[in-house]
Amino acid sequence: MDIMNSICLTPEQLETGLVNGTIDKLELEKLLTNNIHENENTDTLVQFFQQYIPGNRSMDEFIEKIRQYNSAQICGLVWNANVIAYRCKTCSISPCMSICSQCFQNGNHEGHNYNMFKSQAGGACDCGDSSVMHEFGFCRFHGENRPKTSMVPRELICCAELLIPHLLRAFIRALRMSNVSGDIVTEQKLLEILNQLSNGGSAIQVYMTNTLTDIRLYEEFITDPSMIRLYHYEYLIAECSTLPVTFFVESLMNDSASNSLLPFDTSLRTMLDEIMMWCVTANLPEDLVRFLLSLLPDFNFKLLFTETFLRFYGVIAQSLIDESLSDSSEIPSRLVHISVQLFSSNIIAEYAMKKCHLIEVILSCIWRMFVPSIDQDKQDDDVDDDENILKVHPLALISESNVGMVLDVEHRLIVKNVYWPLLSDFVNILSQEKIAFTIMENQKYFNLWLRFLTLFQGMNVNERILTQHVEYEPQAYMYAFTIELEISAAAMWCFVGHLKPNYSSEKLIYVIKQIIDSINDWMQSLNFDYNRMDDWKLTFHLPLHRYLSVFAYNAIYQYNIDASLFLPANDLNSLLNLMFYPLRTICGYYEVLSNIWLRNGQQVTIQAKTYAKSAFSSSMHDADLFLLQLLSCYIEPNVFMENLLTRFHVFSWLFHSATKSNLDSTQRIAMLESALITLCAIVGFQPNIAARETKQIRAEIITTLAIADRLYSEVEENVPDPSPLSANRKEIEIILEQVSDFQTPSVELMGHLQQGKYTIKGALFKTEYDPLHVIMRCTKRANFQNSLERFTNYVKHEGLFKSDYPIWPPFRIPTYYHSQMSNVQNILRSGVLHHFLFLCLNAYLNDKSITENILYFTVYLLELSLLNGEDISPMAVDENSEEIVAFKTNNIFTNIRTRVFISHNPLKNESETESIITLLLKILHKQRSQDFVDLINNISLQQKPDKPKNMSRIGDSYYFISNIFSLSSQMNEQCRIAIKQEIEKLKAQYQQQQPAIPKSSELTAEQKRQRAKNRQLKLLAEIAESQKKFISQQNPDETSMSVGSSPSLYNEHLSIEQTINTAAAAASNISTHIENAVDYECCVCRITKSDSQSPIGLIGTSCLSLLPSLEFAQLDEYEQNILSYNSNKITLETYLHITKQSLTQISGHPYIANYCQNDHHLHSLLIQSCGHSIHVDCLSSYLKALHP
Repeated sequence: MDIMNSICLTPEQLETGLVNGTIDKLELEKLLTNNIHENENTDTLVQFFQQYIPGNRSMDEFIEKIRQYNSAQICGLVWNANVIAYRCKTCSISPCMSICSQCFQNGNHEGHNYNMFKSQAGGACDCGDSSVMHEFGFCRFHGENRPKTSMVPRELICCAELLIPHLLRAFIRALRMSNVSGDIVTEQKLLEILNQLSNGGSAIQVYMTNTLTDIRLYEEFITDPSMIRLYHYEYLIAECSTLPVTFFVESLMNDSASNSLLPFDTSLRTMLDEIMMWCVTANLPEDLVRFLLSLLPDFNFKLLFTETFLRFYGVIAQSLIDESLSDSSEIPSRLVHISVQLFSSNIIAEYAMKKCHLIEVILSCIWRMFVPSIDQDKQDDDVDDDENILKVHPLALISESNVGMVLDVEHRLIVKNVYWPLLSDFVNILSQEKIAFTIMENQKYFNLWLRFLTLFQGMNVNERILTQHVEYEPQAYMYAFTIELEISAAAMWCFVGHLKPNYSSEKLIYVIKQIIDSINDWMQSLNFDYNRMDDWKLTFHLPLHRYLSVFAYNAIYQYNIDASLFLPANDLNSLLNLMFYPLRTICGYYEVLSNIWLRNGQQVTIQAKTYAKSAFSSSMHDADLFLLQLLSCYIEPNVFMENLLTRFHVFSWLFHSATKSNLDSTQRIAMLESALITLCAIVGFQPNIAARETKQIRAEIITTLAIADRLYSEVEENVPDPSPLSANRKEIEIILEQVSDFQTPSVELMGHLQQGKYTIKGALFKTEYDPLHVIMRCTKRANFQNSLERFTNYVKHEGLFKSDYPIWPPFRIPTYYHSQMSNVQNILRSGVLHHFLFLCLNAYLNDKSITENILYFTVYLLELSLLNGEDISPMAVDENSEEIVAFKTNNIFTNIRTRVFISHNPLKNESETESIITLLLKILHKQRSQDFVDLINNISLQQKPDKPKNMSRIGDSYYFISNIFSLSSQMNEQCRIAIKQEIEKLKAQYQQQQPAIPKSSELTAEQKRQRAKNRQLKLLAEIAESQKKFISQQNPDETSMSVGSSPSLYNEHLSIEQTINTAAAAASNISTHIENAVDYECCVCRITKSDSQSPIGLIGTSCLSLLPSLEFAQLDEYEQNILSYNSNKITLETYLHITKQSLTQISGHPYIANYCQNDHHLHSLLIQSCGHSIHVDCLSSYLKALHP
């Protein structure tokens, strides 16, 4: 169509006629009919609107002038992906708040906690929106205090006012046609005009929003016969008939009592509804989404847009599922781009909850994605099993159709994160306090969410492989952790983050009871039987248990609620059932670290380390541990201990149960240590599952700095920050100033810049360093060792404790922040625990493979047991009247002195009786045999007790073991008498053996070490002198032997027989000194004894060396040529012969000299030593203690 023939009125005439009211209506109708209604040509349509909407000016000039009248309170600037924007936590109300760079520069954010980021899915500027950010963060152009603007001149806006409704109709026609033909050129060009006009600001946007939301206008549009014909209404009818139908979950809607499914309302009432429908069916094209979002600064339009968006939300959810079959999809990011602009505002979110079924819509779409509707269930026989996102639970004892189901984390909907935008929207609306409380307090909402979490309960089950190493390591574990952390845990922290002191305790108790009921229903669906569960199936995912733990923590610490009001305190079986899976998961974590799951591959190790990683510990490991602590307060201590030791595979080993373990000795020892660590943690560790408590943050920062100096980013990474509603980083900075010193950046020798790091203040090692906290945060034992070495260095530097023996970790006497949780000490009053500690001591005494780590954990638990013991035993009871095989009481003061029958070798009928007291004394004798009598004489057996918290936590093994004796004596008279008697027995026994001990043993350890060092230096000096004497005989020119010069090569008169005789004399001299040498002391056990089973050796390193080549390199060319003569080579061969013979004499192993090869380069063996000695067995134990 020729545009010149169609146009009758010019833009100037149209503007003048509209302003003056002199427009000819027939001419106007002809203009609209010819150029819009009957015109489907893309180019002429675009040309017409470009010319006539601005009136008597160009489009660019029009946009520039109309923008001067922009009076929008909210910026609303829309951007797509990969655009730089800002987020300020100081100014934000919603965690999704963001502002454009221009508003950030025009505002005042000095001293705020803000960050600049690259948008991943697009966004819009929230500047001026008081429901999303605080007013002090607004720029000067937005908000209620923005500059006021005048009215828009009539002549500037009149043409746009007339033509914008026609432009939107033409755009809708283009959408209808492009859906049929697939030609999107027309709609794209028209959409460019719409976006261009929207950029003009609120003065022009108001006409768009009024048109889009006018019900009467749209009614006329779809009922006028001419409009129906010209605008292809039939295409709309065809598309509406194919829209997928989404049904509400039956339990959510009040009117669903008739058991009929209620569908989402997708009827069309306005142009906005139809555009939204085409937008959804076209998979949310980016330009169209941007246009609609640009109109959101109009508050009334935003309300109506939210309503329309939620009515088509189910169609979008179905599109997500359909698009999951393709390689990639842009729907998720574009959906979040829309929803985050709506639900970040508390006003909009609350309006949608009340008027638009917001909660019901999102929960229904989430549920339908994972659980098909009833109509789909009827077609299950026709669906391939591979398409089912749910599968029979691997933890179920019976594989029947009615057993529990679990999410298949390898399903395409999970692998491709199809679920993410829906659950992200749910977490987003939970950031609004009223919505979160509405869901928690409404049983139908919260129960459906718990039913949904049940699908994640126990997902990604690992089964231990015993035969050969796994061939293929699956990556499904990544998806499982993503689901729990970003969906389940994120929602959980939103719920508890809104809990305030004025919240109803009764409502909170009811919420926790619902969680417990859901756990019981889940376990019932598995046909759970405590005695029949598989010990070698492991899952790290227990969202329901972690909800129970975190909600219970808040109930106790914030509301002072007695846990017996929501726990089945009087039902032992129920408590044990609640404890089973958290205990199994913690035990499984230590199994992995003990290399029991080695054949399952690296992926299981990654799972275990992720489970305990500092950043995630609040949502996983610490939540499980707190639940164990809470349940231990109500489970009978002996029952609790038996269950814990059974799960850790040490009960049958130590207690000689009929059940045999399939672990090797190394694995059993590792699990024994792990069981002790877990017991220490249950009694003495404060889990960090509180939302940003200052004292917890301080403890975490001290822990991470105790291991190593840290960058700021490393500190922040290692401080758990679970809640999306948490405060800014200023708190971390304040604590860092208190607990650390900052090392300023420096330049390395190579010119590289070394970043500044934070170093812990030394005094904190004495007062606040907690090795138990370090162990809880370290998946590598080397990190714990690092912290212990730094602690030891501080102690020695400050002279806080003088000892030649290893300093033990300063385990703290626990402090409980709530009186209820002090009941975890109940397990310290368990006869099973006391017997377990007795067996650990016996194992350390008699098994060389038991490390000292096990000893200091055992002694720590003994100390806590004594501090929490009750002196209720009568004075005149002889506990040693008969031999027993286990303790018969829960009283530590009775058990510590009770002798227990021990069978060392059942085949040879070798046995004896021991008590904890006798074992501790024998351990002291094993470690410090030389000065044992002096040590036991110095043990304090005072009757006046000291305050345990005032006792120093710095000491070695003797210090802490003697504390056990002192505490026992102070708190119980019979213990004091028993200890005194045992000491007297050992002293008498020791004195009888005294004559057989060499006189050298009377020396102190320091004196012996000094004497050995002197003899070593003397021996080495004599060796050097012998070599020097021999070389001087070879070379009369003494000056040639000066430092840095080479031996003389010109004396050919000394025969090889003479040199060998000289070497033999030197070796004989060496042998004499070796025979008189003193025994070397092991640096681990401090014992000088050496036998054939446990030889003692020098710690050192050895490597091949080119020792003579150092002198060879200093010769001139003439001297180097002389070396080719055989006569001159005799001197060097003789020199090497002395070295070989000396090494043989010193080492006692002839083969060691084979490393010195007499080839052209004269290779030799370079040996370097620190001078310490060690038993082979002690070295083996030390290396085993460093298991990862």
